[in-house]
Amino acid sequence: MSFCTFSTESIKENFVKLENSFIESFVPSANPDAIRVYLWGLYKCNNPTASDNTLDSFSHALGLSPEDIISSFYYWQELGLVQVLNVEHFEIKYLPVSNGSMHLKKYNKDKYKSFNMSMQDIYGNRMISTHEYNELYYTMESLHIDEDAMLLIANYCIKKKSTSVSVNYIVATAKNWAYSGVHTLDDARARISDLEKSGSDVKLVLSAIGTKRSATDEEYFNFITWIRDLGISLDVIIHIAKHVGKVPGAWNKLNAYIDKCYALKLNSTKEIDDYLASEQMLYDTAKSVCKNLGVRYERLDTVVDTYITNWFALGFDTETLNKIANYCFTSTIRTLQGMNGVVNNLFKNGLITIDAIQSHLKELTKNDEQIANVLSALGLVRGVNANDRMLLKTWVYDWNLSKDVIDYACTKCAGQYLPLQYLNRVLATYHTHGVKTVEDAKKVELPTATAPVINAKKPKSREYSKDELDSLFSNLDEVEL
Repeated sequence: MSFCTFSTESIKENFVKLENSFIESFVPSANPDAIRVYLWGLYKCNNPTASDNTLDSFSHALGLSPEDIISSFYYWQELGLVQVLNVEHFEIKYLPVSNGSMHLKKYNKDKYKSFNMSMQDIYGNRMISTHEYNELYYTMESLHIDEDAMLLIANYCIKKKSTSVSVNYIVATAKNWAYSGVHTLDDARARISDLEKSGSDVKLVLSAIGTKRSATDEEYFNFITWIRDLGISLDVIIHIAKHVGKVPGAWNKLNAYIDKCYALKLNSTKEIDDYLASEQMLYDTAKSVCKNLGVRYERLDTVVDTYITNWFALGFDTETLNKIANYCFTSTIRTLQGMNGVVNNLFKNGLITIDAIQSHLKELTKNDEQIANVLSALGLVRGVNANDRMLLKTWVYDWNLSKDVIDYACTKCAGQYLPLQYLNRVLATYHTHGVKTVEDAKKVELPTATAPVINAKKPKSREYSKDELDSLFSNLDEVEL
């Protein structure tokens, strides 16, 4: 998805359209870097699908950190000129300039007189603009950050980046810290202490995932959370990091693995290795099942989370699932959802292993042979279907009729109109009379076989009262089908 796009209210042109109202109302008081970010984004809106329409490309082109760019866009959002649509994968939508407000909130200068002097002392010769002070005021008031805490955060950022660091970077840092609970001077001191102590350890983790760059503030925060809040040892973190290795988005993947291990209470490297091995097996199973089923997925995460994990939880293994997938493919059940129905039906019948399923299939084959013999005896030439199987199940298991009795009944039904339906009526009569043997069957008077009536006079219809209809259908719900 593109980083910057026009809203539906904005007009797309082949040139950058900059309204005079923007220049008059916003340029005089805005930070120069924020103006550069706005104009560059406006330019990129003309080609929203371009490969360089990304946060990283913005950072490289403008010589600004991603944090500074994000902070600038939040500034323009406060003025109503853009909308931040996605925070995790940063995405911006430009709004018409007419939506913007010409004035920022005015702050009491006397209230922040001491703060202003201290902040300027921290920056030294580099003068802080009115707009930058307003950004600091807004951040402190909206996120309830104490003045002393903000000064300490600014001092930390300048020591880390030198006095060339922008106020936007300080504001972005303060926001991130505030979101994680840093509001007072003591909070800020504790955070800085944690960051300083963890510096060398974070480098070890970064090295384990194959990178030599410096850690971001968010990565420091992640590390502190793992160590302090989750109680995960450095050795375990590095062990998982080595498993992740040098891949795109390695840190985010590491964070996800650590969250999983914590949720599953995996505290030792042995437990984690077993989990990672089982996870690989789940993905290998997902890949083979999809192949046997004839479906293809670019990413198997959804397949594993939605189906494979649940099937393993029911007791199925890789070999059994692949056999089921093959069966589904040959039965034209070629979706994971369809296979899920087959798996659940097998589970309901206690059929989980290959041996159990094969035994069940043998029984089905045996029953199909008996049904085929019945159809042949009735003079019907066709294959066995699901309704035939349901009838046989009823005759044998529900009505307890023997094969000999069923075969004898077939001799009485062959040649009749709709012989299979008539056979079912005959066998129902046998069941009602408690027939157990062929000799018992011979003593039972069979129901009259029906035949199609041609040109029969249409019977007169009669009207039923509501009470009669209620009486007629009152017990239908009690009938077990």
